Amino acid sequence: QGDDLRYDTRTYPAKGKAFLFGNQLWDNMFWSLTSAVAVWTAYESVFMWVYANGLATMITLQDHPFWFIALILLTPYWAGFYFFWQHRSLHWPPLFKHIHARHHKNVNLGPWSGLSQHPVEQIIDQSDCLIFLLIPSHPVHVIFNLLFHGIGAPSSHTGYDAVRLWGSRRLQIGDFLHQLHHRHFDCNYGTYDMPWDRVFGCFHDGTPEGDRTITERRKALHAKARKNVSR
Repeated sequence: QGDDLRYDTRTYPAKGKAFLFGNQLWDNMFWSLTSAVAVWTAYESVFMWVYANGLATMITLQDHPFWFIALILLTPYWAGFYFFWQHRSLHWPPLFKHIHARHHKNVNLGPWSGLSQHPVEQIIDQSDCLIFLLIPSHPVHVIFNLLFHGIGAPSSHTGYDAVRLWGSRRLQIGDFLHQLHHRHFDCNYGTYDMPWDRVFGCFHDGTPEGDRTITERRKALHAKARKNVSR
């Protein structure tokens, strides 16, 4: 489908010093296939060892069907809640400069951009699975939670609104709101299915009204910062 339904039709940078190897695609693939996969594997391996050695309470579907299924249903909400807060925390200037800025070099997104992060960010991003050390759970819950990063991040960074299938049919993929986050930086920290951006006044829907809302928010924050400096 070429650039059809693509948010940004510019080509990916293939020269310069901003990216490893001087190429955005190669840079994104490198960080995704090395440290991101390593962190994901490490979390799964640690949990398998923990369950096998009785260091966490493991349940089964046969013995605890209600709680087993409830955890499956609740995990997306937990992952979305955690993502908003850890993501917004990474925009604190010192953390952004030293950790999160690597991910935000990707303004024009592609599927490999989702997991192209600083290794420290990858550890933080996937650490929401640690909650299963505190509550009765099963390895399935851990793997399901980690899939939100392993599959969710690439799908929300595709750079496309949808993939054309046949005729007028299309597979909805990508995340327009997160595309806006990579363009403006200070909006849409959370996932599209969670309310936190609206609650905390950092939601941008891509409309001129959304631009005005974000601009007013920036002015208020800058005014507050100047006031604090003058004290």
